[in-house]
Amino acid sequence: MRDLQKNQRPIYYSLYGSEENIDEWGNTVKGYGEPKRLMVSLSVNKGEANGDVFGKDLDYDREFVVHDINCPIDEFTHLWIGIGASEDFNYIVKKVAVSLNAKRYAIKRVDVDENNKG
Repeated sequence: MRDLQKNQRPIYYSLYGSEENIDEWGNTVKGYGEPKRLMVSLSVNKGEANGDVFGKDLDYDREFVVHDINCPIDEFTHLWIGIGASEDFNYIVKKVAVSLNAKRYAIKRVDVDENNKG
């Protein structure tokens, strides 16, 4: 009962370095790949009832848990939570806590303007 399917919600993620482009000078530049869908146990918001897994000074809004230790999401990943992946990502990964059976992610909502798309 550690990760019931009825408690999971879809998120979309894009990994840094999964796509390479060539800039105007001919240099290879790493970028973000196509968004992929992942089902996770997502918290409603940051709660104070549990212990501080990520420490007391980390600024984050929500967290999610996956029970796949090989999940590729890291601190450079862009996240979309809600209806689907849009052009503006709205969450970033602030911290990852790894245990023997799960990975817990602290995420922060961000606003991205047209001039600063990461």
